[in-house]
Amino acid sequence: MTSRPFRFAAQVRALRDRTELRETARAVEALGYEELFSFDHVGQVDPFVPLMVAAEATTSLRVGPLVVDVELHSPALLARTAATVDRLTGGRLVLGLGTGYDEAEHRAAGLPIRAPGPRVDRFAEVLPVLRALLANGAAHHDGEHVRIDLDDLGIEPIQVGSRS
Repeated sequence: MTSRPFRFAAQVRALRDRTELRETARAVEALGYEELFSFDHVGQVDPFVPLMVAAEATTSLRVGPLVVDVELHSPALLARTAATVDRLTGGRLVLGLGTGYDEAEHRAAGLPIRAPGPRVDRFAEVLPVLRALLANGAAHHDGEHVRIDLDDLGIEPIQVGSRS
């Protein structure tokens, strides 16, 4: 069994103000945290854009959304965004994924929310598609919930070689 040391992270809510976010990210890093997380909720800021500001303000802080609701995102576009953020942060993206749960958010966005079982089934299809896109830049899948025929994502994340 591979031993992995504990990592400590902070999730921040102050994502709307650039100056405040930069100061918060620097403070989180100075306190010894290794990761800073945003969140993915309809009616709030984008989960990825503030991460760019936080990464730019720090030297080694890893950044990521905790967690992205895969029901709200196309696998191809999510992979493209993740690869872009990873590349532009020097390989510091941590990508948290989940099935979503908030019916009101889905309704507000005009998207149906599946029952828990089908959400988990879709997640099970999305995960290998995302892995393929981020590892190889291509994915071909014709499943019950996900259909994709993409030969080139257009951007390669830095962390490609570090996956296990």
